[in-house]
Amino acid sequence: LKEMPEFLMLAKGVWIAMRSVVSTLVLLMAIIYVFAIVFVQLLSKTPVAPGCFENVPQAINCLFLNSAMSNQLTILQHVLGQDLLSYFLAIFYFIIGSLTLMNMLIGALCE
Repeated sequence: LKEMPEFLMLAKGVWIAMRSVVSTLVLLMAIIYVFAIVFVQLLSKTPVAPGCFENVPQAINCLFLNSAMSNQLTILQHVLGQDLLSYFLAIFYFIIGSLTLMNMLIGALCE
């Protein structure tokens, strides 16, 4: 590792970016949880509910995919149809791949 200082700098950047991404996602999930409860209470018996607001876990999934992962929405819906473990792995990949690297890029540009 001492022979590749650039790699070490990128690894430290990934670690720092992961901390900010995780704290942002925790705040986002708290907000999504509250609004999922509100939307299920308000919309569960309306024509809007099927597919998104029938229950709280479904509403959390719908709100999270449409707010944080809107570009990957179709592929994540297909993966969810296959397997729950694959779904969580795909979400983990997209969080690492897009959000962490985006924060690293912003940090490198600002520095």
